[in-house]
Amino acid sequence: MRKILVVVIMSVSFLSSCMSNYEEFEERKPMSAFSESGPYAIKISGYNPAAQELLEVYVQSTFGKSLTFSENSKSSFNFTFISEPTTNPLATWRDGTAFVSIKDKKGQLLWAGEYNYKGGNEMSGFSVRTDIEAAKLTLGRLYKEFIRK
Repeated sequence: MRKILVVVIMSVSFLSSCMSNYEEFEERKPMSAFSESGPYAIKISGYNPAAQELLEVYVQSTFGKSLTFSENSKSSFNFTFISEPTTNPLATWRDGTAFVSIKDKKGQLLWAGEYNYKGGNEMSGFSVRTDIEAAKLTLGRLYKEFIRK
């Protein structure tokens, strides 16, 4: 009985480490702090340079529900995204890590969060085939966490 319990606990911990997850690095300040600090310049790194303009549009359409954006602002919305295909003999899917940090004009962090997407462990993995699709999905999930508080 004890061996079964140990195997179950180890299996659950292994499976949970394989799931997509969200981590908040800086608790979100009140929304009034974002209004006072905006607009924000979008800065993108770690992503396919050819798709950067498209990703800026995704940032504006997603986070633009709560934030304003301007190219020349000193406040910043920083988005870093890295994605790679993962494959096994039966399928190929995307995994990706997205990190967002939002800073005021003085460089003070207003909020930071990370989303680790594991496409092989979610139903969405069957439809997310490109890094752009994975970036869009992680941005949407980060926005839900951003407005949740």
